[in-house]
Amino acid sequence: MISSPLDGIRVIALTGERGAYCAKLLADLGADVFDVEPPGGSEERRLPPFLHDDPSVSLHFLHFHRGRQSVVLDRGTPEGYDTFERLVASADVLIEDESSPSLDHAALRAVNPGLLHARISGFGASGPRAGWKSSDLVAQAAGSLMYRMGFPEDPPNSMGEGFAHHQSSAHATGGILLALARRDATGEGGFVDVSLQEGIALMQYDVMPMYVTHRTLIKRAGHGQGSSGKRYRRIWECNPGLVRFQLLSQSSDREWPLLLDWLESHGHGEGLRDERWLDPAARTAGLNELEPVFDRFFRTMDARTLMHEAQGRGIMLMAFNSVGELTTDPQLAGEGFFRTIAHPVSSFPRRRESNPQDGAALTDAGPPYRFTGGLREGAPAPALGEAEDVIPSGAQRSRGISQAAGRASRRLPRDASTTPPAALSMTTGGGERGAGEGDTAQGAARPLAGLRVCDFTWVIAGPLHTKWLAAYGAEVIKVERFKKGAALNRGNMSPDSVVSFNNLNVGKRSLALDMGFEEARDAIVRLVERSDVVVDNFGPDVLPNWGFTPERLAEINPRIITMSMPALGKTGPHRLYKGLGSYFQARAALDGLIGYPHRDITDVGFAYADTTCNAGHALVALLAALHRRNVTGLGEHIELRQLESTINYLGPALLEYEANGAEPARTGSRSSHLAPQGVYRCDGDDQWCALTVASNEEWAALCRLIGRDAWADDDRFADAAGRMAHHDEIDEAIGAWTSRRGPHDAAEALQAAGVAASPVLHAGQLIDDDPQMASRGFYRRFPDGGVVESAPFILSDAEPHFPSASAPDFGEGTRYVLSEVIGLDDATVTQMFESGAAGE
Repeated sequence: MISSPLDGIRVIALTGERGAYCAKLLADLGADVFDVEPPGGSEERRLPPFLHDDPSVSLHFLHFHRGRQSVVLDRGTPEGYDTFERLVASADVLIEDESSPSLDHAALRAVNPGLLHARISGFGASGPRAGWKSSDLVAQAAGSLMYRMGFPEDPPNSMGEGFAHHQSSAHATGGILLALARRDATGEGGFVDVSLQEGIALMQYDVMPMYVTHRTLIKRAGHGQGSSGKRYRRIWECNPGLVRFQLLSQSSDREWPLLLDWLESHGHGEGLRDERWLDPAARTAGLNELEPVFDRFFRTMDARTLMHEAQGRGIMLMAFNSVGELTTDPQLAGEGFFRTIAHPVSSFPRRRESNPQDGAALTDAGPPYRFTGGLREGAPAPALGEAEDVIPSGAQRSRGISQAAGRASRRLPRDASTTPPAALSMTTGGGERGAGEGDTAQGAARPLAGLRVCDFTWVIAGPLHTKWLAAYGAEVIKVERFKKGAALNRGNMSPDSVVSFNNLNVGKRSLALDMGFEEARDAIVRLVERSDVVVDNFGPDVLPNWGFTPERLAEINPRIITMSMPALGKTGPHRLYKGLGSYFQARAALDGLIGYPHRDITDVGFAYADTTCNAGHALVALLAALHRRNVTGLGEHIELRQLESTINYLGPALLEYEANGAEPARTGSRSSHLAPQGVYRCDGDDQWCALTVASNEEWAALCRLIGRDAWADDDRFADAAGRMAHHDEIDEAIGAWTSRRGPHDAAEALQAAGVAASPVLHAGQLIDDDPQMASRGFYRRFPDGGVVESAPFILSDAEPHFPSASAPDFGEGTRYVLSEVIGLDDATVTQMFESGAAGE
């Protein structure tokens, strides 16, 4: 019997699109997730894409609701609300988003003091814009992402429909599991506040340091815009296909000779042996000469052949996949990643061609991580109301650790206020992020206090999630490479990198070791004995080559939680292929969904997979394993294959291809089911406003606002489908209205009318001028001028703590760890410094 990490945890989901992925992640981890649906079912059952364009079978619903259960309640009736109250009393977690009116946190906690209550909203539960409406597109505009997305001659475009929803859901899951870790220790419930705007701002690791340090704004450039603002090409055409290759960052002194040997083996590269190209600065300055040489070479063969040849020579290059190519990718097929989803429909067009007996089965992405202890295989998406028998029949004890006192005297209000709980009020004097007073008696306790993390991560995805662990109280010991007499890079992987090492490693300690020394490896053994977590994002053989396989680490400490984050996996034919976040985006088919249909694939310009799916999923996996250990005492090994993790942000796109045999289309900034939606030019240079109309009532309000009153009663625009059919005409009218206004004035007028909208903000506006971000203390400023983003959620009574604007000096914690943590005597420590086994 598989014991999944969240076995026994009961979750109530009052979610629509925004929180769907949060509930899915919890279900995949073994929680019993109950969708509370109104009579007739939730709107998600009617969302595209559809099977065969049949709106009775929503592929969206099949994807996000796998492993979940359905309860039908009319919470507007006394009987329905009484039943809902009993469910709350029996639950561990309640997730809500803006698909229904917000519930009052204090009243929920009166029914169940152990309840963990998460709210996912566009701008957060507190602040001057807490009541503003949002959407996936509006969040991408408000979080400054769209300012950099697309070609300069077009309006800004989105990262793809659903991206902000995935991001906020992953953050909500991490916040819930952090609150669960605190409840495991204290018995107290809590409130988790997640803002879509903050989640989108957080994913751009490069925007903040570039603006704060250099006052440089990264703008959309279509092709070749780097995180640093330098122009260089990263997407290359082949014959056929596309590859991701970054000449500027992959022509180091080590790789440049490898590149020359490769080109010359195919009769290309004439003149590149010239002495002047030996200087990296000359190669950077001479990109206009170098890029045509590589362009001609890449066009001589297909993308996959190029990838295999390059990787075989130790050169980082990755072929793009389309969605339809994922299930036949050699590194994914046969590796146990994909899941089969059954449905009572007899055939599917694409499969009928190859096997008419294939039956009612579709292939979908599996969970973004693998647990040695196993994950429960999720059942198909539920029929409406199939779980009615799970509703408690009468007064029952809370499933939370603390029992629900006083339930009989305090009822959940039926017209619940949207006012945030008192625990979310900001303290005065600088916009401190986190809890104020009154939610629990624990004060500003740090949920992970006492947890020790041995951190072997580098670059972005690994250090980011361990930074969040440090922020909530864990002692994170960052193990850094040390070579006596040599200056080593602190994790930034290229001359062009603007990754803020300080930002990603604030709050940690630095342990500098040369792992070639037996004494250094022995020190790691002693550190593992005294730690709770070991995490790395190296290649699959690095830690094993030092003698630290997952099995060996478990022998050293049976309670240890270990997580490896290899690029492609520890097994499979491409296990040793190299990749960074931007490479996973291409191979995972995400990049191919971004942009307008009349344009080439947009070069996003940064490794968003690192700060979204991979960092977010890593946090979720570690905290889920921590809960399992709290319950069972058992350690765990987790493998997070970053390619598989990235694919999970595709949503139902793979199901759509499997069912209908067609690649999902790029749509720029339009929605598949809401209209109108788009980005509209405003008064001023490159000024834009994004908006989404989500209902007929909002459509009527928009018509009145822009002076098209008659359209509200026009049968052509009576529903979203009709408005989609006339989108161009509607866009012209909206654009005429916005063009006479500044983006802030337009957004405020739209919000006052009840329509979700936001200016397309740039980084400077977000960091310096946005009143919502300032009120919630999202950016922490320090006297030395440093700035660091806060954690991706607010947890009541557990304010994240960033004690310094700077990461630790190299080796700053070496003596402390060797002497105080692992207990070596002074003579041994001195000998390690003298020999070069350790540094400071």
